[in-house]
Amino acid sequence: MRARAPADPLDHAPPGVAEQRSLSAYLRLRERFTFEKRGPITVKGKGELVTYFLLGREAKASPPS
Repeated sequence: MRARAPADPLDHAPPGVAEQRSLSAYLRLRERFTFEKRGPITVKGKGELVTYFLLGREAKASPPS
């Protein structure tokens, strides 16, 4: 079995639908993407977890002139 390259998180969600991410994913991706905190939810077998909605890519800052 071949290893797969990591997919862009936005490639999986249909247009206009925010994808839910865990705290660990938010911490890894927060500098490249825009998130909205959803708050705690109950996940079967894991308990209460804080989750975030992945809204889109972070706008790239333009270089200083």
